Amino acid sequence: MLFGKDTKWLKNHQNIQVVSRDGYQAFRKGIQNASQSILQVYDRWHFVRAVKKQIDACLTSILPSVITLEKEETDQQTFPHETKLQRRQKERA
Repeated sequence: MLFGKDTKWLKNHQNIQVVSRDGYQAFRKGIQNASQSILQVYDRWHFVRAVKKQIDACLTSILPSVITLEKEETDQQTFPHETKLQRRQKERA
């Protein structure tokens, strides 16, 4: 639970309308005990972190763990007189 002195401090500062906090439930309860009128918002860093975790979990369930690319078969023959550089240039083209 939010420390008593923190709850007392909030009660003594009635002008506070919004508190940014993380997801720790003791903070939620302590702020609520200090004043029902204080709007509690999830802070940006923790929000982005939670969203990233959800996106990672979603992508992990959708995408395979390994993606392999198959090399396309080419109709072009490789001639022995070609240099390695020339073969690479043809492959890239």
